[in-house]
Amino acid sequence: MGGVKRWLEGLGERCAAWSRTPAGFWVLVAVSFGNSSVFPISPYYLLVPMVAANPRRWVGLSLWCAVTSVAGGVLGWWIGAFAWDAVSPALFRWVPGFTPERVAAFQAEFVGAAFLGTMALSVSPLPYKVLAICGGVFGINLPGFLLASLIGRGGRMLATGATVRYGTGPVLSLMRSPRAMIAAAAAGVALAALVAWKYWPG
Repeated sequence: MGGVKRWLEGLGERCAAWSRTPAGFWVLVAVSFGNSSVFPISPYYLLVPMVAANPRRWVGLSLWCAVTSVAGGVLGWWIGAFAWDAVSPALFRWVPGFTPERVAAFQAEFVGAAFLGTMALSVSPLPYKVLAICGGVFGINLPGFLLASLIGRGGRMLATGATVRYGTGPVLSLMRSPRAMIAAAAAGVALAALVAWKYWPG
């Protein structure tokens, strides 16, 4: 395991170094896509230094990171839906954060609340690849899964980009402002209406 850890650390350092090259944006897109299925390195290795170096581009970089991450989730979902029996032993052995216990825990989370569970877990520190593959394993509706993922991943990437751009103090002050609270309440009402429309019986 020590050799694997050193390899992962070296790969992460190389990704961070690529962020300082002209190809940095395309490496960010590729890493963000691949990380949603099998690639072991987080896109934050590139997003954070790229936003720090180009603070005016924080929104664009964060959104590209979110969109390509969710697009990569399609591949992860496909792996879970159609290739689980063949690939699960290798995933459990080689992919960080992927364990049988986590898969079992997700199954309980998804039962009866797939949309909200996906959205909440997309924001959590949990590796998104685990969530995407489990979505396919459990047969979660793909369009709903992608919409929930886009809300969650988009919020997390934008929060990361804003924190790097402005610092934690201004971001927290903005989140506590009346306008932010009104916007959050409006988003909550809209989300509740969407969930009720999609899942309410009758």
